[in-house]
Amino acid sequence: MLLWTLVACHVVEAPADLEDLTVYGFVHQDDRAEYRTATGDGLVPLVDDKFDELTDGYAITSLSADDLDELDIEATDGASILGMACAFDQVADLDPIVDVITGDDLEDVYEATDDYEVFEEQGDRDCFLAHECDDYGFDGSRTTEAGIFGQAVQDFHSDFDWVTLSDGTTGMFVRQLSPDGTEMNTDLFAIHQTYSFTFMYPKPDGGTRRLEAQWIDVTVVGADAPIAFVLSSAVNSMADRGAELDAWIASH
Repeated sequence: MLLWTLVACHVVEAPADLEDLTVYGFVHQDDRAEYRTATGDGLVPLVDDKFDELTDGYAITSLSADDLDELDIEATDGASILGMACAFDQVADLDPIVDVITGDDLEDVYEATDDYEVFEEQGDRDCFLAHECDDYGFDGSRTTEAGIFGQAVQDFHSDFDWVTLSDGTTGMFVRQLSPDGTEMNTDLFAIHQTYSFTFMYPKPDGGTRRLEAQWIDVTVVGADAPIAFVLSSAVNSMADRGAELDAWIASH
């Protein structure tokens, strides 16, 4: 079953289930606006319906080598990168959230972030925050404390895109690509690639609802650290960062 959106004679076919639609949104985020609208229109009722399940962590469709090839990323032959998703609500409205997460001082926002740098911007951030430009992006690097797993250093590329839903609501897609691996000071596992996709949209009663998905290509070295645990730990920590972000916005 597919969701069909007809815009300016272009027919966009998007999967109708949450698991595949999340991958679809990740792959097509920077395609025509119709793709983002079709993805957002499909995700809102699915996320709302499955919200309780998503708060506990939710398995989604794996990323394939073909999916990454569409983004000009070379993956290991036959790669199938496991994915998990979660959802949570934030007290803050969408615009203040986007203002903070597109900035370069996130080490002041998140306790576990030791260092955060933006190297090269693509687009005009002020224009983007004013909703006068549809997209913005940058290359960056972060160093984070990963609890029992030690410290992680990761280079990444972030894409931010406004999305206008069919009912006129404005949402936000965020995609992060880390195809070059993560430096870890642990012997438990090695992270080869990390990808994430976020969809944020306003709640009718105020605040913002967020769907966060992450795919990790990881090799487990220690038998006591199963891949599912590594992945679910990474995704579920997003809700904690959401609470930290709310606290930061409320105090500034």
